[in-house]
Amino acid sequence: MAKTPKRQPNPQALSEADLKDSSVKAFLEAQEKVRAAERALREAEAERDAAALATKEAKVERGLPQRLADLYGVTRHAIEDMRRRAAPTT
Repeated sequence: MAKTPKRQPNPQALSEADLKDSSVKAFLEAQEKVRAAERALREAEAERDAAALATKEAKVERGLPQRLADLYGVTRHAIEDMRRRAAPTT
Protein backbone atom coordinates (compact mmCIF):
# COMPACT_ATOMS: atom_id res chain seq x y z
CA MET A 1 0.00 0.00 0.00
CA ALA A 2 1.28 3.47 -0.84
CA LYS A 3 2.60 5.63 1.95
CA THR A 4 0.40 8.70 2.36
CA PRO A 5 1.03 11.76 4.51
CA LYS A 6 -1.06 11.85 7.70
CA ARG A 7 -1.81 15.55 7.33
CA GLN A 8 -2.13 17.67 4.26
CA PRO A 9 1.10 19.49 3.48
CA ASN A 10 1.03 23.26 3.22
CA PRO A 11 2.84 24.19 -0.02
CA GLN A 12 4.08 27.46 1.47
CA ALA A 13 5.59 25.71 4.52
CA LEU A 14 7.40 22.96 2.61
CA SER A 15 11.15 22.93 2.29
CA GLU A 16 13.02 22.33 -0.97
CA ALA A 17 13.66 18.73 0.09
CA ASP A 18 9.95 18.20 0.72
CA LEU A 19 9.05 19.65 -2.66
CA LYS A 20 11.46 17.23 -4.34
CA ASP A 21 9.96 14.27 -2.45
CA SER A 22 7.89 12.36 -4.99
CA SER A 23 5.08 11.40 -2.61
CA VAL A 24 4.55 15.02 -1.46
CA LYS A 25 4.80 16.25 -5.03
CA ALA A 26 2.30 13.64 -6.23
CA PHE A 27 -0.06 14.54 -3.39
CA LEU A 28 0.06 18.24 -4.23
CA GLU A 29 -0.56 17.51 -7.92
CA ALA A 30 -3.49 15.24 -7.05
CA GLN A 31 -4.87 17.90 -4.71
CA GLU A 32 -4.73 20.49 -7.50
CA LYS A 33 -6.49 18.07 -9.89
CA VAL A 34 -9.24 17.54 -7.33
CA ARG A 35 -9.70 21.30 -6.96
CA ALA A 36 -9.88 21.69 -10.74
CA ALA A 37 -12.42 18.87 -11.00
CA GLU A 38 -14.54 20.42 -8.23
CA ARG A 39 -14.43 23.78 -10.03
CA ALA A 40 -15.47 22.15 -13.30
CA LEU A 41 -18.29 20.31 -11.54
CA ARG A 42 -19.61 23.52 -9.96
CA GLU A 43 -19.52 25.25 -13.36
CA ALA A 44 -21.31 22.34 -15.04
CA GLU A 45 -23.98 22.30 -12.32
CA ALA A 46 -24.49 26.06 -12.71
CA GLU A 47 -24.88 25.67 -16.48
CA ARG A 48 -27.31 22.78 -16.00
CA ASP A 49 -29.38 24.78 -13.51
CA ALA A 50 -29.46 27.79 -15.84
CA ALA A 51 -30.56 25.59 -18.75
CA ALA A 52 -33.27 23.97 -16.63
CA LEU A 53 -34.56 27.38 -15.55
CA ALA A 54 -34.59 28.65 -19.14
CA THR A 55 -36.44 25.52 -20.27
CA LYS A 56 -38.99 25.91 -17.49
CA GLU A 57 -39.55 29.57 -18.36
CA ALA A 58 -39.94 28.71 -22.04
CA LYS A 59 -42.50 26.01 -21.21
CA VAL A 60 -44.47 28.44 -19.06
CA GLU A 61 -44.31 31.10 -21.80
CA ARG A 62 -45.55 28.62 -24.43
CA GLY A 63 -48.05 26.99 -22.09
CA LEU A 64 -50.02 30.11 -21.14
CA PRO A 65 -51.38 30.86 -24.65
CA GLN A 66 -52.25 27.18 -25.09
CA ARG A 67 -54.17 27.06 -21.80
CA LEU A 68 -56.02 30.26 -22.69
CA ALA A 69 -56.79 28.89 -26.15
CA ASP A 70 -58.19 25.71 -24.62
CA LEU A 71 -60.24 27.75 -22.16
CA TYR A 72 -61.78 30.05 -24.77
CA GLY A 73 -61.96 27.55 -27.61
CA VAL A 74 -59.71 29.46 -30.01
CA THR A 75 -56.32 28.68 -31.48
CA ARG A 76 -53.13 29.35 -29.60
CA HIS A 77 -51.98 31.60 -32.45
CA ALA A 78 -55.05 33.79 -32.03
CA ILE A 79 -54.26 34.21 -28.33
CA GLU A 80 -50.64 35.11 -29.16
CA ASP A 81 -51.85 37.67 -31.72
CA MET A 82 -54.15 39.22 -29.13
CA ARG A 83 -51.30 39.43 -26.64
CA ARG A 84 -49.07 41.11 -29.22
CA ARG A 85 -51.74 43.65 -30.09
CA ALA A 86 -52.41 44.38 -26.41
CA ALA A 87 -48.72 44.81 -25.54
CA PRO A 88 -47.70 48.48 -25.41
CA THR A 89 -45.05 49.41 -27.95
CA THR A 90 -42.33 51.77 -26.80
